[in-house]
Amino acid sequence: SNSETPEKSAVQTKKLAKQKKIQQKKAIVKNLDRIMDKVDKDIKDISKNLAVKNIIKMEAMTSEQASLNAYANTAFYAPKNIYLDQLNMQDNRLIYENVSLASYVENDKININKKKLNEIQFKKQQILLELEVLKNG
Repeated sequence: SNSETPEKSAVQTKKLAKQKKIQQKKAIVKNLDRIMDKVDKDIKDISKNLAVKNIIKMEAMTSEQASLNAYANTAFYAPKNIYLDQLNMQDNRLIYENVSLASYVENDKININKKKLNEIQFKKQQILLELEVLKNG
């Protein structure tokens, strides 16, 4: 007789690995439930009970996590430059030919009033100095 041991196919091994992972997770959940029941029996203070349960659950969640360190140097998106073949569109026309900031400031009403006030203040200071000279004279 020509009897050979049948080899497991790749699909079967994947299914077995998946089933094993599911069974492990179910075992962890059962174990976690058993631990929580034990905490309920042993710790009667509600605040301490919740604190201990939270610590146990956090430990269970973080212990089975996959590490993300492998993705630290991986680019999230591959860069794609989509604006390479654009036309150079530029309008060189002057819209405001006769207007500049200096001419605008000179015609500004607030600036004109400020200049007048400065002139008045300067004249006042000159007059006060002249009066001082005449008094001390």
